Amino acid sequence: MEPWDEERADLRAGIVASTLANCHRAEGIDPFTPLDFMPLAERDQPEPEAIDPNQAIRALIDHAALKGIQPNGQSGETHG
Repeated sequence: MEPWDEERADLRAGIVASTLANCHRAEGIDPFTPLDFMPLAERDQPEPEAIDPNQAIRALIDHAALKGIQPNGQSGETHG
């Protein structure tokens, strides 16, 4: 039995994930750390923020409008 439990395995996975993410991050973005990719224990997780459903729906509609997606799911672009 290992004395470090799963936290040690999470750290190893976080090291690999942060290395890959840092290799592909855009210029000007702060470097990732292994902790960014490690799950938090329940006691360490922040309280979830209340989400206004109307605001979330508006954001989805705005995003779709910016992408040119029509209500029928088709792209607004014409191919010819």
